[in-house]
Amino acid sequence: MIIQIPFYKGQEYGYQYKHVTTKLKYLSMENDNSIDVIFLGDSEGKASFDPVTLFHNQGISSYNLCTNFQWSLDTLALTKKMY
Repeated sequence: MIIQIPFYKGQEYGYQYKHVTTKLKYLSMENDNSIDVIFLGDSEGKASFDPVTLFHNQGISSYNLCTNFQWSLDTLALTKKMY
């Protein structure tokens, strides 16, 4: 049995803080109340959800905050900064 535990403690911006802070930087450039849906998750969500296609097909504005290897603490950090 192999158990993988990160060798560093979670930070304010989660484990993958470089990915998280980059996403938050771009999100902060959006106008308030201009996004209907936010996608959170790992690389599967990053590859699956396309905000441009969703807008063109359904008229729903969205933002993809999925990052590679997104951990729960990353998702929590993103959620806290959004609201």
